[in-house]
Amino acid sequence: MAGTAIAIRGLGAEQTIIDGAGIDRLLELHPGTHLLLQDMTVRGGLTETGLGGGLLVGRGATLDLFRVTIENNRAATGGGVAALDGSTLYVTDSQILGN
Repeated sequence: MAGTAIAIRGLGAEQTIIDGAGIDRLLELHPGTHLLLQDMTVRGGLTETGLGGGLLVGRGATLDLFRVTIENNRAATGGGVAALDGSTLYVTDSQILGN
């Protein structure tokens, strides 16, 4: 079975913001998923007892961050981004702050 490739391209970290408002984790990638996030901010994700308040990259999934700011997310482990064993995470020209 082929994987799923998704690209979400914003207009820049100041203009395109995904904000979870402290309600829940923002994005969770499942096996076979390849997600590109580009030119945006991801903030305000929350999972009190789990992994990856902002983003969780599951086993067999791939996440590419290109010119992305990950900020002010909370989790027990990996507040901004948590990448499980067997996942792939690429970070290019991005910032991960205050998580």
